[in-house]
Amino acid sequence: MREKSLKILLFILSFFTAINIFGSDLLIKEKASPLFDRIGREEGLLNLSVSNILQDRYGFLWFGTQGGLAKYDGKEIEIFRTDPFSENGLAHNLIQTMYYDSENHELWIGTYQGVSRYFIHEDRFVNYTVENTNLSNSVVVAIEKKENTLWFGTLNGLNKLNLINDEITAYMVPGEVVRDLHYDSKGRLLVGTYQGLYDFNEENDSFDKIEMDLPSPFVMVIKEFEKNILTLGLWDGGLFEYNLVTNQTKNITFEDNRVYALYKTNDETIWIGTWGGGLFALDKDGKEYHFPGEKESGDIPHPVVYSLFQDKTGIFWIGTNGNGIAKLNPRKSNYLFLSNNLHEDIKLPPGKVNSILKDSKGYLWVAVYNSGINRYDEETNKMIHYTSNGNSQNYIPNNSIVKIFETKSEELLLSTGNGIFKYDYKNNSFDRMNIFPTGTIIYAIEEADKGNLWIGTYSEGAFKYNVNTETLVQYKYVEHQVSELTDNLVFDILVDTKDRVWIGTNNGLNLLKPGAKEFNFFKEVKGDENQLAVDTVQALFEDSRGNIWIGTNGGGVAIYNENGTFMNLSEKEGLSSNFINGFVEGESGDIWISTNNGISIVNPGNFEITILTPGDGIGAWEFSSGRFQDDEGNLYFGSNKGVTKIPGSFKDRTLPKPEIYITNVELFQKPIEKDYSFFNGMERIFSHYENSLSFRYSALDYDSPEKIKYMHYLKGFDKTWINSGERDYITYSNLPFGNYEFLVYAKTMRGVISDTVSFKFKIEKPWYRTYLAYFMYIISFLLVIYGFFKVWEARLLNEKNSELADMNIQLETANKNLEDLSITDSLTGVYNRRYFDSLIDEYLNLSKRGNDNISLIMMDLDDFKEINDTYGHLAGDYILKDLAEAIKSSLKRSTDYVSRYGGDEFVILLYDTDEEGTKKIANMIKHSVSKLRIRKDFTNNNVEITVSIGIYSAVPEVDTKKDEIIKKADKALYSAKENGKNQIQVYKQ
Repeated sequence: MREKSLKILLFILSFFTAINIFGSDLLIKEKASPLFDRIGREEGLLNLSVSNILQDRYGFLWFGTQGGLAKYDGKEIEIFRTDPFSENGLAHNLIQTMYYDSENHELWIGTYQGVSRYFIHEDRFVNYTVENTNLSNSVVVAIEKKENTLWFGTLNGLNKLNLINDEITAYMVPGEVVRDLHYDSKGRLLVGTYQGLYDFNEENDSFDKIEMDLPSPFVMVIKEFEKNILTLGLWDGGLFEYNLVTNQTKNITFEDNRVYALYKTNDETIWIGTWGGGLFALDKDGKEYHFPGEKESGDIPHPVVYSLFQDKTGIFWIGTNGNGIAKLNPRKSNYLFLSNNLHEDIKLPPGKVNSILKDSKGYLWVAVYNSGINRYDEETNKMIHYTSNGNSQNYIPNNSIVKIFETKSEELLLSTGNGIFKYDYKNNSFDRMNIFPTGTIIYAIEEADKGNLWIGTYSEGAFKYNVNTETLVQYKYVEHQVSELTDNLVFDILVDTKDRVWIGTNNGLNLLKPGAKEFNFFKEVKGDENQLAVDTVQALFEDSRGNIWIGTNGGGVAIYNENGTFMNLSEKEGLSSNFINGFVEGESGDIWISTNNGISIVNPGNFEITILTPGDGIGAWEFSSGRFQDDEGNLYFGSNKGVTKIPGSFKDRTLPKPEIYITNVELFQKPIEKDYSFFNGMERIFSHYENSLSFRYSALDYDSPEKIKYMHYLKGFDKTWINSGERDYITYSNLPFGNYEFLVYAKTMRGVISDTVSFKFKIEKPWYRTYLAYFMYIISFLLVIYGFFKVWEARLLNEKNSELADMNIQLETANKNLEDLSITDSLTGVYNRRYFDSLIDEYLNLSKRGNDNISLIMMDLDDFKEINDTYGHLAGDYILKDLAEAIKSSLKRSTDYVSRYGGDEFVILLYDTDEEGTKKIANMIKHSVSKLRIRKDFTNNNVEITVSIGIYSAVPEVDTKKDEIIKKADKALYSAKENGKNQIQVYKQ
């Protein structure tokens, strides 16, 4: 009990800590549309009408829907529904309201068939319905609790449940319908009805109306966001505030005033959910925002808002009536900073962003493919477009700008499709530097020391240009000659902190070391994973640790090792794409990589990779070469949608730790306990054969739950911690006996690491490994030695007995062979006529005693003499053998016998088989025989084999003789022969 109380205290402390941390996190930010994530059927939500959302003291979320109760851990949804064949289930699947009792960890659930009380720890439901209690109405729409009393508001009155005696008392309410219940700061139970707001006097069980000039009598929601100030949500009346001290009122109306839900979040924003008009928000300054539930982006998924809730990490949840849940995360924004959307006031030209730079004067420069360059002033929120179209003052001679570069002396240079241009801040103009001939396409610029610029071109290789002496040195590739570069198409150039020059080309990587006269070349080597994966190098980057990162086109990322080899990262290791366009280093040291399929974040310490997609607010899938990091740590990425700006605090390790739980322990794939929500800190003992255990774990981080990564360690078995990645399940098989402790912790997408939780268990020694067993082994060994001498002593006698036994066996074998020879036909291997004669007597007597059928099939090969005369007697012998095998294969019972009666004639004796059954067997035999042919050793002709069959079947009389049965079956056979052969005839009287 003490441990339980401590856990509750720690939870409460962590809850309020979380609120303090996120109190300043704005859900709605200026100049950024909110990013609503949706939870629907794809995530496991069984019903898309969500009437209530709660969070329990352990961090799990509970959704009340019109299709049952749902428990959510960020990844999986567990459903609880009505069980028509058990009392342990919801009273009804349609849930209208819920109340969470944190102290007892219980849910009270109002449904359309009464109230369900769910004991979460016990996984047990107790239902209060109209049928088994005094509940005034089946539909329960409001629940409130105070000490040992529960209050239920229904469509026909108020109900009080006394938890001590479990009795319900019903009270009639003015207007009948109760929409909401609330204990105010004065301790009064307030009742919202269709005829206004009432105070229920618990001393005399009466309702006192609180007089106020309401614009609508339908009080749907009662809140007291501030002490002594009631905030009411009115149907068709908007928001109504009432001061309990001064009696002052205030009415706030909206485009749609059918208020159904109210909530005040930690950033002091009041959220108003309406029935058809979407969601409204009033920030602390009174500014109104509207999310109608009609737009594709930046909006909620449905115009009817059913429920509102903010969890302890600041995430805001919106339940709708028909399209699931919308989730608004204060740490997940729409990071698309500058868009090329035509509907935006400040917009970029359409196209991919080639380059981004924020200069020393604070201007943000953005080059868009074949659309000139743009200068954005964030302070004034003004954009200037420079293009070659027209003769305006915002003119640039060439629209094709590949890279924007600022020198150490704060000169702004542009690499373009017509050389290099320098920007004149004073005259707001671009001047062409006379370094290259007209039409030279420049792709890359990098600055070295002593006034040297390294310049990469589209087709002329690389140049080193000294701005002081104006000297120009070219490095290029010449086909079929010893070349200075691997290719003349230069994508990127890097001068690292060791003054080494790296040049990435369309056909390899080039490295010039200080003092060296020639470049070292690095190219793909087929099958060698320590070299470049492909030859096309598009991006180069040096991180703060001095590591060189190489981005390729199709081969992922290569990291240079100082011994001349490379470590490669690709989609196989978790990159979002193998097509790399650029690198930026974040504040935490992580490397951000822009690709044509989202952004990948690599931890250079353990090379753990996190992927960002448009669902994370980055605004696009396809990113281009434009990237930059400003002095504030903000990261900029260019895409085909514009410029994405991500704050440096994206991975903020000051965020609270996520709760992590071992949610299931399975023994041979079956849960060891079905009633437990989690197994943190528990201990178990298993027998020696219970040695296959599985563990499922879950970290409650609703920020980006699909990107949580786990580390696990089975102490006593694993040698070190194991990176599970995003996998939340692990199995251990064939564990030896001993003491174990399973430990696991989680790491969120933002780098926050949870506490480590554990489950201890012991696998007992098998009985045969105990001290008593070892003692018994010694005793047994001594007995074996003693027995060995006794065996040796009797050896001579055993040898003599063995000789006698051998002689007896040989005699028995000989007798058995003689017996087999006496009853078996030597040619066909079936029983002979002698055995048949003895067997038919026995079967006839059995049939007489049991009054059962006895059946006899007689068959004869058609034209057998002709076969012998034409193909020889050896061919005829093989036909008889094949016929015998065909008959045996058609007899399925061990009591059915076939015998060779003589020559080419066979008889089949059947016990307890009537005429119809006998005919079926005869037809099976006839069908099998039809497949027989004279073997190809004797003829190549396809000679068919047929038989004529006669059947007799009857329940024998007391005086029936075997000869009569044989005679009648023979007559039937004769009839089959006379009627044309290859047929079955049944004997008839």
